[in-house]
Amino acid sequence: MRVVLYARYSTDLQDPLSIDTQLTMCRRELAQRKWTEVGCYTDGAKSGATIYRAGLQALLAAVGTGGVDVVFADAMDRVSRSQADIASLYERLKFRGILLVTRKEGEVGALQIGMMGTINAEQIAATSLKTRDALIKRHAMGKNPGGTAYGYENRIAYDLYGERTRGLQQIVPAQAAIVVRIFEDYAAGISPGSIVRRLNEEGVPPPRSGRRDRATSSNPPAWTPNTLTGNAERGTGILNNQLYVGRRAYARQTYRKNPDTGTVPTARGSRWANVRSRRALPHAARRSRSFSGPTGSAPSGRASPSRSSRANRATCRVRNDVPAMRQRALRTQAQ
Repeated sequence: MRVVLYARYSTDLQDPLSIDTQLTMCRRELAQRKWTEVGCYTDGAKSGATIYRAGLQALLAAVGTGGVDVVFADAMDRVSRSQADIASLYERLKFRGILLVTRKEGEVGALQIGMMGTINAEQIAATSLKTRDALIKRHAMGKNPGGTAYGYENRIAYDLYGERTRGLQQIVPAQAAIVVRIFEDYAAGISPGSIVRRLNEEGVPPPRSGRRDRATSSNPPAWTPNTLTGNAERGTGILNNQLYVGRRAYARQTYRKNPDTGTVPTARGSRWANVRSRRALPHAARRSRSFSGPTGSAPSGRASPSRSSRANRATCRVRNDVPAMRQRALRTQAQ
């Protein structure tokens, strides 16, 4: 029997050696059955709630070319935790005369697909609910529910029982000085493009981002204007981050698994809905709605604000926040 192996672990918080352990146990089982391994595919730190994983997609492509009799994994939940996906995968393999076998369940049939698929799907829902409740509690306690903004780092601490206390952060003085500098320069009227150009020229390391993961010798990580401006509606970007003025935002977005395309972020709250409905209007209508009174004309005694005046007001708001950030950074350095 010609066999391809598949192994997966769920998140970057789990041990990457889990994949090696799964493959070792699977290969031991193959040796006992006297089956031949003809391929091996893995996915690290990937959720089982979707089939849009590089390793699994490569496995399906290999299966489609023929030369495979069995797909072997440690357990069904390593292949997929989605009730619909595992059923679809089973039907694809069955159509090609390929068996789905796991070390724990043995040869998988329609009964196991129905029962274990339901159990695994329920486990995903329960885990998601527990995780969300834990993050809400952490945020209510004033701790960080997830993610690390530029200028901060995780602080390692343990309680009396030796368990790690999650959600603690501390300021990185060198990065905090860069944050204060960015806000001061922007408040002084310097454009984001000019600010990041100076930071790159001085060799200041940029925040970690997707671009760092794709960085090469010919395309090193660098500051970009988007690092500063981000997306105002979603609160991303250094200049939009409320954490720098002492407000820890949470649950700005929700994430739902789209069965066709994968994860789709959805912003929460009426502000996003208002912004989207306004952006759907023609440009002239948006200006009229923003600057006109009930009769459709500019309010009496007050001219329509120009783009420069709106920019000045935004600059004043940033300038008012700078002293507070400078004081926070100085207090941290003094400690």
